[in-house]
Amino acid sequence: MFSTIVVGTDGSPDAEDALRAAAEMARVNPDTKIHVIGAYRPIPPDQLRSIMKSLPDEFKPLVYGTMRADSTMEAARAIMKVAGVEAEYHEVDDHPTDAILNAAESYNADLIVVGSRGEGATKRLLHGSVSTNVLHHAPCAVLVVRKDR
Repeated sequence: MFSTIVVGTDGSPDAEDALRAAAEMARVNPDTKIHVIGAYRPIPPDQLRSIMKSLPDEFKPLVYGTMRADSTMEAARAIMKVAGVEAEYHEVDDHPTDAILNAAESYNADLIVVGSRGEGATKRLLHGSVSTNVLHHAPCAVLVVRKDR
C-alpha cells in the first residue's frame, strides 16, 4: 500500500478525477497521508489589467488560471470531504511539474497522482504536458488518471 500520496490539481475535470482516485486509495488504507498540490504563478493586479487589455480572447484563460487557486483548493477540499478523507493542501508559486515533483521529494511520497489533460492545447504547447513531465522525472510511482469524456 501507499503511505504518502501527492496529488496535483489545477481544477480541471481530470485533476478532480485524480483527487477522487487518491481519496479512494486513502479510504482503503486510513494511514495514508495525502498532499494536494495546487501550483500557480500570481500576477500583480496592475500587471494583470495591462496584460488582459492587449491579450486575444483565446489566451485569456491562461491568465485567469493564475487567479483561481482559491477555488481550485476549495474544490479539492470538497472532494476529499465527500470521500471522508483528510488531506493537507499546499498552494505553491511554481510551475506545476516542479511543484508536484518537489512535493513528492519533500514529503517522501511513494505515489504521485495526476490527471492526464488538465491543460488545454495552447498551454500544453507553451509549457508541455504536466503528466508527461512528472512521469519522466518522478522519484516514485506515478498514476495518471484518464477518463475519456
